[in-house]
Amino acid sequence: MTKENLLKFIEAWGNQKTDKIASFFTEDCIYKASVGPEPGTTYNGKKTVMEGVRNMMEHDSGGKAYVENVKVYEDFGVYEWTYVFKDKSIIFGCDLLQFKGDKIKMINAFRKTTS
Repeated sequence: MTKENLLKFIEAWGNQKTDKIASFFTEDCIYKASVGPEPGTTYNGKKTVMEGVRNMMEHDSGGKAYVENVKVYEDFGVYEWTYVFKDKSIIFGCDLLQFKGDKIKMINAFRKTTS
């Protein structure tokens, strides 16, 4: 994975282009979402991961996302993100990624919320 391709993935997520997002995942991918009962919810396999992606988009709807500090180190990547909502609430988070070639094998997402 290159930083340029990871930026394209981030852009697709920000624009909620689910078909484009799906093209970045391996068939056996894993998405460890930042919300849910585990804490978080783990989605396994591309079809299920895409359900998780849509769930997160719905969960964070109404927020404007900002991404920074995008880094790629061989088969590992990381970036920080912030969602700002109309009511001025803010959510901070980061995603840790594992790559297999030019595809995303795993995303492990973490978030901090204000009370």
